[in-house]
Amino acid sequence: MALKAFHVFFVVVSAVLCIALGVWSIHQFRQTQSNEFIWGVVCSFAGLVCLFIYGKWFLHKLRGVSYL
Repeated sequence: MALKAFHVFFVVVSAVLCIALGVWSIHQFRQTQSNEFIWGVVCSFAGLVCLFIYGKWFLHKLRGVSYL
């Protein structure tokens, strides 16, 4: 697997984990009403936005490089 393909895979997996953490934090907040989980939601979705912006930038920068 080429470095570009691995990098895209890693960004996608990281984004999925951010979504999972956000959903889990929302679920925990509904059960406990603890403010710490609100910070988990905010940080995970902020990380998701950052990963999305970075992923678009990375693909644009290396659009001429092959995945293999």
